[in-house]
Amino acid sequence: MAHPCGDGESQIAAGREDIERLLGHIVSELRALRQQRLAIETRIATIKRTCKGLQQLFGVGVSDLIGQFEQGIKPRNRGLTSLCRAIFTARNGSGLTLFDILGHIQESRPELLGKYRSPKSVLTMVLARLETYGEVERITEAGVIKWKSGRTNRSQSMSSI
Repeated sequence: MAHPCGDGESQIAAGREDIERLLGHIVSELRALRQQRLAIETRIATIKRTCKGLQQLFGVGVSDLIGQFEQGIKPRNRGLTSLCRAIFTARNGSGLTLFDILGHIQESRPELLGKYRSPKSVLTMVLARLETYGEVERITEAGVIKWKSGRTNRSQSMSSI
């Protein structure tokens, strides 16, 4: 005699198809959201660079605008990305190898690297993200990959016009 609910195996297979379809939808939605977030973060970085450039050119009045822009942002713990930014700000213009950057981090905040199984991989990922934002530039000198600040001094570039 047949089971009143039908064949159990076909119901399980149909349920799996539904779950796989749902998971596929979730994965594609997450991918789209990540792309949107990256586009938004890149745009925010561009706007901040523009504001800072305007501040360098025109002075204090623009700093009020930057202050208003920063007001709604909660301060976060300074992590690896923030520390990398600080390193490039301090060493403006000079190229640093991955090992140079790791050395600076080891000197100032060794606990940041201690929690990662592969600090070099994590740092490479952070540098690639900062490159996407236009904050650092990857260069090759004598076959050695280095990173340097991608920000230009707008007052210098404007004076050459």
